Amino acid sequence: MYEAPVISNSFDTKNKATSIPLAQILSSESTRPTHRYTVVSFYGFGSVFRTPVASAEEAQSALEGRVPGIEEIILNLHGNVALTVVDHWERQAFFISDFYGGGKHFIWRSGNRWAISSSLSDLVTFLKSEEIQVTKSLESAALVGFVGYGGGAVQSSYNGIAVSEQFKFLSCLPNGELSSIQHSKAAAVLGIAQDSSLNQDSLLEATANQIKQNVQDFSAYPAKHRVVQLTGGLDSRTVFAALVASGQEASYSTYTYGLEESPDVQIARKLSAEYGVTTTSFSGMRSVLAASDPDMQHHWSLEQTAGLSSVTPVSLGMLRVPNSVVLSGGWGEMYRGGYPDYPDPTASNEDKIQWILNWVLRTGSPYHTSRIAFGGLFSAQMIEQSRAYAQMILQEIADMEISSSFVSEWLYLRWSTRFNVAETTRVSSPFVHRADPLCTTNMMQLIFNTPLQDRRDGSLQLDLIRTLSSGMERLPFDKDYLTAEYRKSRSIGGALEYGTNSTEHRVLEAGKPYLVTSQLNKAQRPTEADKKESLRVKMPLRFIVRAKSNQDRLKQYLENHSADMAEVFDIQKFNKLVTQAPRTRPEYRRLESLTSALDWYFGSN
Repeated sequence: MYEAPVISNSFDTKNKATSIPLAQILSSESTRPTHRYTVVSFYGFGSVFRTPVASAEEAQSALEGRVPGIEEIILNLHGNVALTVVDHWERQAFFISDFYGGGKHFIWRSGNRWAISSSLSDLVTFLKSEEIQVTKSLESAALVGFVGYGGGAVQSSYNGIAVSEQFKFLSCLPNGELSSIQHSKAAAVLGIAQDSSLNQDSLLEATANQIKQNVQDFSAYPAKHRVVQLTGGLDSRTVFAALVASGQEASYSTYTYGLEESPDVQIARKLSAEYGVTTTSFSGMRSVLAASDPDMQHHWSLEQTAGLSSVTPVSLGMLRVPNSVVLSGGWGEMYRGGYPDYPDPTASNEDKIQWILNWVLRTGSPYHTSRIAFGGLFSAQMIEQSRAYAQMILQEIADMEISSSFVSEWLYLRWSTRFNVAETTRVSSPFVHRADPLCTTNMMQLIFNTPLQDRRDGSLQLDLIRTLSSGMERLPFDKDYLTAEYRKSRSIGGALEYGTNSTEHRVLEAGKPYLVTSQLNKAQRPTEADKKESLRVKMPLRFIVRAKSNQDRLKQYLENHSADMAEVFDIQKFNKLVTQAPRTRPEYRRLESLTSALDWYFGSN
């Protein structure tokens, strides 16, 4: 399990093994000028001043002898990382993370008494050990289960625990005074309210170079295995292009999850062969630990992430490979526009609020298919709460003078559960050291300077792929991104076919499960009909096999906790969700995640 120290103030702590009082971390003296900073805690994986790091000791080594300001340190953090740093010159403690806030700090505060950790699980454990009551948030559980992530109108998965904001960092004085500070260079880095001297091509080149630099830096971390997650889509193709451009592909293997017949696996195999990259799978990952017992699913999922995610390696039947570096492209949605439908820039403020609600709560379907969202699932109280959040998003755009055509990008960037990224990237994969090279400081400046249509249709990511590794953008994807219009506008040739090369495939032993606390029930075996349905909706088999049992579980909660459920859910629509057979990917996924989320909430504290 991961552990992150809890930094606290005004506690006579009983839990000295996992917590550090503020007075203790500020008490040591420093010698100038080589030791200005001490890294008290580090959580995640990434790079500090281009040095790959995965621990406080490694981060300390990367900072040794450096004397930059805290804001400069933040701009030189990449990956999903959160640090507690003591500045001995100023006698202050700082809680910082990478610029876009992939790493997060979780904060409990009552007056001048506070406790902070970059692990929500560890913070909750600490507070309970100090006999402070912390209660789970049903609103957050509902959002995690139905929408896929919480946040927005809900601070975190525990009532009374806040989450650090993007573009801000926390500072603490020796007297315990805690304050939140806006990063002074945020507007400049984002490219807001300034005349950029760079044109579109220059921004594209600069961003591609930063992505490639991330690949080089993360790859320098000593590890037994190096893996790049590869599918048929744009995000992983962009990371793969950066890997090839960096000349490091020989030390990597590709990894793709799914049935061998699925388009993702087929494309990944062919693309790997095209560039001579080994393909990889891991033993014991799929069905060995797939528990049919809902209580085991509950324990294996949100319990590990303190309610932040219902998808974890063990709930997927995965076993962890501890000595690996993995590259994965989750931030690619920013480059392709975040969402497939955009609010009309000329729409009224009320229409834009409704558009945001459609995404935050799924009160309407972004794909114009009522079966996906069932018209939304939430109560009037939740809708009103989320309206205030939507108004805040629009006010931020107005205050920062961001074009209203960027509502979707700003919503996606600012969604407070981007903290989900920091917590789940360490548990949603069989790999420990995982980072996304696509998240660069230059990212938003490029996006803000790219025409709407180029973001909307995937052209910007095709441009990134082409800039990194010319020709790779013309090989087949899982969708028709390489349109005639795109080829004509860029004066490039038509689609290319994969060659007939073969590639080596190897199976890595994943080792022993790290979290098994009760006996497993025998998992239900998939039928041929299940396999056909899995291929039809392009979903892993586990979603198909467990759909009916998930619906039965949700019915039990509806019957046993009707009063609590009615405060958060529209009961009539919830009943529709659990009685109609699922037919789409989102429906299958929501049955799985909503069951796990409510298991977590109604389980023991």
